[in-house]
Amino acid sequence: MKIPVSSQPWQPLTLGGVAGFGRASLGRLFKVQTAVALLLAASVIWFLAGACFPQVDQAVAALPDQCGIRNRRLSWAGASPVVLAEGPFLAITVNLEGGETLARGVDLQFELGREELRIRSLLGYFPMRYPAGWTLTLDRLETQAWWGAWRGFLLLGAGAATVAGLFASWCVIALVYSIPVRTIAFYVDRQVSGWGSWKLASAALLPGTVLMAAALGLYHFHRLNLIALLFAWLVHWVVGWIYVCLAPLRLPRTPEVQAIKGNPFGEAKRPKPEGD
Repeated sequence: MKIPVSSQPWQPLTLGGVAGFGRASLGRLFKVQTAVALLLAASVIWFLAGACFPQVDQAVAALPDQCGIRNRRLSWAGASPVVLAEGPFLAITVNLEGGETLARGVDLQFELGREELRIRSLLGYFPMRYPAGWTLTLDRLETQAWWGAWRGFLLLGAGAATVAGLFASWCVIALVYSIPVRTIAFYVDRQVSGWGSWKLASAALLPGTVLMAAALGLYHFHRLNLIALLFAWLVHWVVGWIYVCLAPLRLPRTPEVQAIKGNPFGEAKRPKPEGD
C-alpha cells in the first residue's frame, strides 16, 4: 500500500520515524541517507581542514631542500631529532635514531625514522618499514608544489570516501540487521515485509551516524578527548541495536485473526458472511 506524501517519514531520530521507513519508498530512504552521509562527510572535511591539514602545511614548509626516501632509507639533510609541526591532534616529527618521543600530549604522531615510519597514538606504537623499491622525493619546494595542488582534492576525496563508505556499510549491515527486525515484528504481530525490514534496518543505522558527526564536532572543539571519541564510536553501534530492537514495535499491527486453539499452524477462523 502506498503511503500518502503527507505521511512519508522525514526524520530517522525517533523510533516512530525509523519505523516509518519500513513502509516508505526507497527514494525517500535514499534522500534521508544522503543527508546524513553528507553531514558526517562535512564533519570529516571540517575536522581535517581545521585540525590536521594546517600541521601538514607547517611540516611541508619545514622540510629541508634535499630530502627523500630511497632504498628503504630516509635521506635527511636537516637536524634530527626535530618537530616539524605540532598541534593538539597531530604532530609530525623526524627522529632518525628513534628513542623517546618528541611530541607529547597529541593524539596522533607521525615520526619519520631512518628506516621506518613510526605511528604513535593512544592505541600504542606502530612501526612501518619503508617499502622496498619505493622512491619518494620530499624536497621542500617540490613537496610544497605537490601539496598545494592536491590539498583541496584530498579534502574532497576524504568527503567522497566517507559517503561511499557509509552507503556500502549501510547496505551490508542492514542486510544482517533485517533478520532481527523481521523476527521481532513477527513475534509482536507487526506488519513488515522482507524488503521493508531492510529499509527499517537501514534507517536504524542513521541515528548512530548523526551521533558520530556530533561527536567529531565536539572533539574538534576540544569538548571530547580521544578516549571519549572512541567511546562515542562504540556507543553508536549500541544506538543502532536499540533502534533495530525497538523500532519494529512502532510498526502497524497485523490484522487480528483467531487461530485454532492449540494449533498455531491452523487456519484462521473467518467471520461468517452477513445473512448466513
